[in-house]
Amino acid sequence: MSAATSRPTVEARNLSVRFRARGEAAWPWSKAGEVKAVENVSIAVPRGEMFGVAGESGCGKSTLARALLNLVAPSAGEVRIDGRAVAGMPALELRSSIQMVFQDPYNSLNPRRRVGDIVAESLVVHGRFDDRERAHRTLTMLEKVGLGAQHLERFPHEFSGGQRQRIAIARALILEPQFLVLDEPTSALDVSVQAMVLELIRQLRRDLDLGCIFISHDLNLLGFLTDRLAVMYLGRIVEMGPTKEIFAAPAHPYTVELIAATPSPYEEGREPRQPIEGEIPSNVNPPPGCPFHTRCRKRIGPICDSRLPELRWHEGRAVRCHLYDGPPAESGGAP
Repeated sequence: MSAATSRPTVEARNLSVRFRARGEAAWPWSKAGEVKAVENVSIAVPRGEMFGVAGESGCGKSTLARALLNLVAPSAGEVRIDGRAVAGMPALELRSSIQMVFQDPYNSLNPRRRVGDIVAESLVVHGRFDDRERAHRTLTMLEKVGLGAQHLERFPHEFSGGQRQRIAIARALILEPQFLVLDEPTSALDVSVQAMVLELIRQLRRDLDLGCIFISHDLNLLGFLTDRLAVMYLGRIVEMGPTKEIFAAPAHPYTVELIAATPSPYEEGREPRQPIEGEIPSNVNPPPGCPFHTRCRKRIGPICDSRLPELRWHEGRAVRCHLYDGPPAESGGAP
């Protein structure tokens, strides 16, 4: 791992999350199927870093986000914060260390509670401070996200989507956590509002020295915002490394296709965009071998169909592909 990871770090170590499949295969007298949502994922995110997780819908990135907060239980592996296993931490202590901002600001806030109460609730639950100090800290946090005293007594329905997401961010940060997980926090917002919320997140990350895990399907957004990036496909990380290096020279065929298919404002001189061919295979019955071989334009032969490639280091990033034969990448840090 890099020296940066000597700072307080949130880690997933060989993390897998599986769910019982719905449908006929889930009847008690039949053999139950399993949804392999996350498979053997390892990442390490130090405080102060903005770490991105990218991939198509269904790749497991949101399940990974929830597993980091113990909102879903791992089937294998573990999550650690500053060296301590999340599974054994008291809930209040865990929530003091890591918080989450959810995708939908319209459903993540209680419509029957006033904004001041929503933001202050965590302080009440944790028994921190007296009423006067809680009120002061609530107002201070609202001001940090661009709101003010005039908003304390209002209800969520009185705010725009962007303002609601600011309230959600204030609620997540009121306990002063070391880490913040953001699961598609701008996908439900208009483009103009997205820019303001993203700039707010950048500023808060810098001012509060937050370690952030930013989940998104929007590669342009992740390229703008993050320091390091992990690309997921069918529950597995297929490429991980510094964001700028991945965008400059993507190594895994899936990353190449994903970036090539992403719209850009600088289309002149670019090759025509081509959608990735085929559909994502089932994560109940994933294909043998490389999970991407059914859609890969660079498939090199039977090895791709039969053998799962290891995650290996290649030019400063980890890549899961038979095209590369560097040393094994056993953790989520740097080589």
